Amino acid sequence: MLMPHILGDLDSCSRQSRELEAHLLSCQTCDQEYENSKWVVEFIQENKVLFAEVFETLDKKRATEQEKIKRSRQAILSKLAKIKAREKWTKFRSVVWKVTTAAACLIIAISIWQMLLNSKSLQKPSQQQTASAPESSLKIELLSDVGSAIVPARTEFKTAASELKTLIIDSKHRMVLNYGTALSIEPLLDNEHIGCTVNLKTGEIFAHVEHDGNPFTVSTTHGKAIITGTTFDIKATDTGTTLVQEHWPGLA
Repeated sequence: MLMPHILGDLDSCSRQSRELEAHLLSCQTCDQEYENSKWVVEFIQENKVLFAEVFETLDKKRATEQEKIKRSRQAILSKLAKIKAREKWTKFRSVVWKVTTAAACLIIAISIWQMLLNSKSLQKPSQQQTASAPESSLKIELLSDVGSAIVPARTEFKTAASELKTLIIDSKHRMVLNYGTALSIEPLLDNEHIGCTVNLKTGEIFAHVEHDGNPFTVSTTHGKAIITGTTFDIKATDTGTTLVQEHWPGLA
């Protein structure tokens, strides 16, 4: 919900807006991400003319004038380096590169928003390649009020009717288990890339998965979700599985 809040798409008087602002006051990581994203939006808005010229060049001439596009890109990088301090420029550099390359014909606000979301699909279960993936290749951390503890793969996690649990997978993927949830996590080998499979037996999980090229799937009795890097919510019941992108109250 960070980008809708920054872009003004979220009603400041809404419950989601109030919960997001309350969470940012208590979570330093999310607050830093919010400030970085806000800086990106404000910078692009302040330099609309510059970006508009570059996007128009990319849209009209990308097929035949790649060298001109490259020079335009370099000109942007040179100007940005003079405007902002080096540490902020380092964070923004990869964003500029992706925007100028992949979003030439889109408006600025839509470009930034779409970069945060990647496609995901729900399909029927297939044969898993887990036999040759070593247990040590998967790192699972269980967070608590006193710190974190490493737990082995295939450990069964359960939450009570009034309990939430938070897991960190491979030091980058974050998963929250809602009330009454049961699942286990095991290594997944796919074309020499080692990731993981979350076997969701019942309940609901909210997760943010970083796109790192490694497989990340969520399997239920009804199907399998292949995640390519996004924030998502999956709920499994006796009658079906629901996969959505939405915000949980109190989480960011």
